[in-house]
Amino acid sequence: MQFLIDNLVVYFPFPFIYPEQYEYMKNLKQTFDQKGISTLEIPPTSRKSTALLSLYLSYKKQYPEIGKLIYCTRNIYQTQQILEELKLIIQIRKKEFHQENDILAIGVSSRRNLCVNQELFQENDAQSFENRCLNLTCLQNRKKYSQDQTTSVCSFYENFIRQENEDLFELPKGVYSIEDVRKIATQRKICSYFWTHRLISKADILVVNYRYILDPKLDSIVCDKLDQNAIIFYDDAHNIDEDCTEVTSIHLDLEILRNASKKVKEIRTKIELEDDLKEDFEKEYEFLLEGIIKKQEILKFESKQEKQMDIEENQEEKEHIKDIENTIADNFMPDPLFPGDIVEEPVPGSIRRPLHYLHNLYRVIDYLKNKCHPGKSNTGRKGLFINERIKKGEANQTSVKSIRTYQLTDELFSKIQVPIYPLRFYPKRFQLLLRTLKVNNKKLFSSIELVTNFLSLVSTYDQGFEIIIEYDQNTTRSLQLVCLDASLCFGRQLSSKFDRVILTSSHFSPLDFYAKILRFKPLISKSIPMVLMRKSIFAMIATKGNDQSSITTKFDVLQDPTAVRNYGNLLVDLAEIVPDGIICCFPSFKYMENIVHIWNQFGLLNKILEHKLIFSETEDLLSSSFVVENFKHACDIGRGGVLLCLTRGRIARNGGVENLTNHYSRCTILFGVPYADTQSVHVKDKLEYLGDFYQIKEVDYLNFDAMRNVSHFLSNIVSRKNDYGFVIFADKRFNRKDKLDLLPVWFSPFLSENFLNLSTDHCKQYSLQFFREMSVQITQVEQIGKSILSQSNLEKQKKI
Repeated sequence: MQFLIDNLVVYFPFPFIYPEQYEYMKNLKQTFDQKGISTLEIPPTSRKSTALLSLYLSYKKQYPEIGKLIYCTRNIYQTQQILEELKLIIQIRKKEFHQENDILAIGVSSRRNLCVNQELFQENDAQSFENRCLNLTCLQNRKKYSQDQTTSVCSFYENFIRQENEDLFELPKGVYSIEDVRKIATQRKICSYFWTHRLISKADILVVNYRYILDPKLDSIVCDKLDQNAIIFYDDAHNIDEDCTEVTSIHLDLEILRNASKKVKEIRTKIELEDDLKEDFEKEYEFLLEGIIKKQEILKFESKQEKQMDIEENQEEKEHIKDIENTIADNFMPDPLFPGDIVEEPVPGSIRRPLHYLHNLYRVIDYLKNKCHPGKSNTGRKGLFINERIKKGEANQTSVKSIRTYQLTDELFSKIQVPIYPLRFYPKRFQLLLRTLKVNNKKLFSSIELVTNFLSLVSTYDQGFEIIIEYDQNTTRSLQLVCLDASLCFGRQLSSKFDRVILTSSHFSPLDFYAKILRFKPLISKSIPMVLMRKSIFAMIATKGNDQSSITTKFDVLQDPTAVRNYGNLLVDLAEIVPDGIICCFPSFKYMENIVHIWNQFGLLNKILEHKLIFSETEDLLSSSFVVENFKHACDIGRGGVLLCLTRGRIARNGGVENLTNHYSRCTILFGVPYADTQSVHVKDKLEYLGDFYQIKEVDYLNFDAMRNVSHFLSNIVSRKNDYGFVIFADKRFNRKDKLDLLPVWFSPFLSENFLNLSTDHCKQYSLQFFREMSVQITQVEQIGKSILSQSNLEKQKKI
């Protein structure tokens, strides 16, 4: 299909288009034209990726000066899906419109996903894999190998470094999935990981994990190679505020601090005992006297070191410089601060000498260990913490405290006389120290990296962060630096860096709330309604059982056997009627375990098993993924299944829900409102912070947060125009206006006033009627002109 949006000729790969897609593309084009931040909510049936990619390719053809498209995804599976879809779109464009492809599209992923060295696949976990990879590619091991060949190196990396034929690094225009890049790299015998990084500057479309854009520590891989003209498309952005706070949060426990302390001792001993290093450290000190430490300056410093070893301009030096250029972004311990907050000043004199620096670092780590050490409680020290919030659990006698960042730095200065200002330079100083010691595998010192990053953030930000100190009387304590203000990351990593940012999701209501907590003024803020041939979503709110007693998961009636029995009877009734899969969402693990235990005592689980198998989410991500696969298999073979999961659990947050569409989720039951734990110190502090700085009421944020998690499941009820699903909100609190107003705009029409405040016996009656109606299939011909538009329909609509 070919049509116009304003003056832009759009080549759409299919003969029909959804009305939602067309409306979506109009808003996307406006963002491309005018620049700004747009927030768009689009129904899950609309295939938004097809609309975006088709529009961008058409826009790029007519306006070649438009910037790169950066498509942000959540996991490797979404990355693969987008690249495969783009490949299909380009094939159809070439076949139907004779449009030759003139773009290069690649995916950016981790070492483990891109590696082509079969030796490394023997490593079971990601950390071991990365350590092994760094050892095989580090400069010291490579030099040893060139001298006596007693060490192992990566042949693919060696070929990549030594390769002089630039043609081997080129890729013809096209779309290359992760697997495609790996196959080509294997054929050319070069490292696909570093090759991908080299291709970033040449690619027109990049599909990356969102952390590459949000995390300042990963800027050197992707962001530093992009200009302001790039278009950032952030898919599934309903949790973007949590993504922003997550990338700047750091967790320290006693084991990490002990390891960091041990590593500092090792480095100090090495410096004190090895006389050969004295000359190197004198040169390092002279370098620090020259001024500011930057990546480029460290690169020059390292090259200068090599030249002073009388290495001439030969192939070895060229390889070494190329080696540094290719690995500096990956091995450099990047600054955890946001770019605008990095201090471009000389390193303070108190930490220029390595032993002075390590002495201060060791004292700080020792002080933090005392805070995290069992049996050494700080609660008795008067005035140590200001405005503390303490939660004491009766069951396990745990305590949680929160303090502001400035309180910890004040303690460090007053208790152990460590200056505050130099703390922000600790990551850079440690990086240069490792370079002088010629340590290439930074992962060996990851514990020190965490501590220095922690100290740098603590000393820089006195607002928007908190430190949570948690301990049990019998176990290890922990220190956690938590970001409270998502706008810090969003403003510095997205809105100030790029002219065009598109935030989109199928559940993004209310749109103005996101603009408020992220502090931006949207260019476009729009929710696109869903257009369907028939009412294929049936939603109702059950507020009472068959005995007319209220059903809710509210705390004061959490263990009420009447409510629990009514919930169980509701599930038994639906298991008899609903075909294929039923998804049951619970607010917490504890509640889910308790209610299942009581159901078993009542004999309700056996009644459910007569009709469907029961599967339950676990606290382990790997086993939960097996649970989902087995649940899907039970539905595929006709046995049917009931999946018990958390509304805010691992399955929901790690992409498992996106795969539970079609017949896997014919019915979704929401047992209770999934509020955040208001007894959590972190949640309390966040609510207070939002109230003080954003004037957001506690109840408003809690409702918003709960309903966006609910909407995440609602968006998977229907994935196609001819799909259908039944939804039950099983809690009387869902019947309130403050909850109903937060449902996605496309979903609201399916929840009419006639189906509010009903009893559970109505669920069986209405579900039976609904599934009978849905058993009548609707053909594509019947949908044309209504929920599907042909070219002629689209032209008529434009005239109207």
